[in-house]
This record gives sequence, structure tokens and C-alpha cells, in this order.
Amino acid sequence: MGWLIAAGVLLLLLILPVGVRGIYNICGLSVYLLIGPVAVRIFPASKTSGQEQQRKSGGKKTQKDRTGGSLSDFKPLIRMVLTLLDEFRQKLRVSRLDFQLILAGQDPCDVSLLYARAWAIVGNVLPQLERVFVIKNRNVDIVCDYVTEKSRVYARGDLTITVGRLLYLAVRHGYPILKEYKNILNTRKGGAKL
Repeated sequence: MGWLIAAGVLLLLLILPVGVRGIYNICGLSVYLLIGPVAVRIFPASKTSGQEQQRKSGGKKTQKDRTGGSLSDFKPLIRMVLTLLDEFRQKLRVSRLDFQLILAGQDPCDVSLLYARAWAIVGNVLPQLERVFVIKNRNVDIVCDYVTEKSRVYARGDLTITVGRLLYLAVRHGYPILKEYKNILNTRKGGAKL
């Protein structure tokens, strides 16, 4: 009976969606980390954490060494990483996409022209997005407001992937990338390729 419960918990963990939510509204940009139904804000960070980090470092900004590695060593990894990113993109899902544009202005003719242009742009961008990502729920709306003077935009996107798919990608692509990287380190030290 215990193994059945463990298998059920493992199955639930594998189908648990994780991802990122970005929201842009009147308050600015906010970024959240999604773990199932829970959203944890990661940007903007709280002001106290930045002040604590600055106080711990003594107010000095430290610069890390940004000297790059050899390009010839990096080239074998490029194809492997690009394959991983392409497969990762195919596994990603936009679980929610909201976009609302409120066009404002006193002149109805100008606002109507902006309205037509905005829908033309949206009509071109949405098929491109749907070609790249699987979009589960979308709500796109453009509204004219002849009373206010400032146009406003609200955008929200939830980009998710299940833990099982992440594990699959890590197992399938992680080992070959690490093996190639180890070969690069061995040839640098004068050893033979594995």
C-alpha cells in the first residue's frame, strides 16, 4: 500500500506545472515563479534585500572576472544546446495569455486609425506566437476610450512546463552536454577524449 501512495505522489509531482508569469500593468512589470497553483513574486524584489546585500558587501560593488573561454572549445556545445533549446521550446506551454490595449484620445478619427493599426499588428503577431508556442487560453482585446488622454496596456503571460518534461529534457540532453564538456576539459589538460 505504501508503494502505491509513493507512486501516486511521484505521478503528481511529474505532472506538476512550473513556470514563470509576467504581468505588466499600471504598477509596472512584475515577474512571478509558478509552482502549481502557487505564484511567488521574484521581481521586483523587496528593497530590504538589496539594502542588506549592499550592507554585507560593505557598500562596494564587486566585479567578477569576465574573461571568456576559447571559442573553439565552445563550438561543439553550441549544436547540442540549440537542440536542447528547440525541444524545450516545443515542450513549453503558454497556459494563459491576456492582452488588453486601451487606446485613448480626443479625436475619434485618430483613435480609429490607431485601433485599425493595432489589430493589424495583433493579427500578424498572434499566428507567429501560436507557431512557436502552444497557447491554451488567450484573451486579446483592443478598446477605444475617447474620454481619457493616455493609452494604457495590460498584459499577462503564464509560461509553464511540467516537472516530468523538465526531467525528461535533463536526462536526454544533460548527459551528452556534460560528457562533451568533460572532453573539452580533458583535451585542455592534455588528456584523451572519452
